Amino acid sequence: MIRDAVLNDYDELHRLFVEENRYTYSIAPDKTVLTDEVLSRDELDHIIGNDQRLLAVCESDHGLSGLVFAKHHKEAESRWSPEVNSVYIEILFVSDHMRGQGVGTKLLSYTKQWSHTVGASSLELDVWNESSAAIRLYERTGMKERRKYMTMALS
Repeated sequence: MIRDAVLNDYDELHRLFVEENRYTYSIAPDKTVLTDEVLSRDELDHIIGNDQRLLAVCESDHGLSGLVFAKHHKEAESRWSPEVNSVYIEILFVSDHMRGQGVGTKLLSYTKQWSHTVGASSLELDVWNESSAAIRLYERTGMKERRKYMTMALS
């Protein structure tokens, strides 16, 4: 079942955010700080209390197995750019033991529904090249690659 997170989810959310931090560190150690300090109760309260943010979870008989954290972003049209009205997925994470069971698809679908409720015209995210399963999920659900993020380490 996919639902909005609540304050009582803190302990399990913290566990999921730590798992996500470890996973991201494993594929991008130069861009991630390995830490257990990933979410405070105050931060969770702030996220849940903000109608321009979504924190949803996948709950099963074994507890929480996935989460999505997204933000609604809106900017007025300017003379050099059109109006921006999008939802950006900061994190979509599924516990290793639940991958391949449709959890990511359900979280993405829930986020798409929420995006419609806030009036967004697009749904966006960044994904690591090394996350091939995630890339397949996003492509299978209709997302298209629009740009590439390039980086260079400077010695």
